[in-house]
Amino acid sequence: MLNDDAEGDVLAEAVDATDLLREDHEALKALFDDFETAESGARGELARRATHLLKIHSALEEELFYPDLRDVGDRRTVAKAFAEHELVERLAADLDRLDSEDEEFIAKFVLLAEVVRRHIDEEEEKLFSRAQTSRIDLEELGARMMRRRQELEENGVGEKPRRAKTRSSKARR
Repeated sequence: MLNDDAEGDVLAEAVDATDLLREDHEALKALFDDFETAESGARGELARRATHLLKIHSALEEELFYPDLRDVGDRRTVAKAFAEHELVERLAADLDRLDSEDEEFIAKFVLLAEVVRRHIDEEEEKLFSRAQTSRIDLEELGARMMRRRQELEENGVGEKPRRAKTRSSKARR
């Protein structure tokens, strides 16, 4: 838990939640680009950095951003985003098991990068614009995201809690 001074510092720096996520997107795309041109010995570290950032970024979206969007009515797009995150998590788990010099590692990382790039494009086009025109207080959400990011950085990214089923997902069964 943050002390009052640290919490005040985070709140003083509050920015729009979509801007925070967009910064992560740019950092991820840069890591993907670097991976493509890296010497084979550097690829493992670049992939590790990318998957670490993806875990934190995904936790912020899944715990804070997506639930708020789902609450303002964008259930289908949010459900698709959750599904894409699950695919990325499986690919990242595969990468953890493989040697970074292995051709399968390279192929899976390239696939992960393609999936994430497509996800980023759709998220920025659909979800960010929806968030910006909704009743969501994006600066307050940004402050919560910054506090959560700090917790994740300090304590590590562990197992995420399972997300609750919504009424609409139960009704489709």
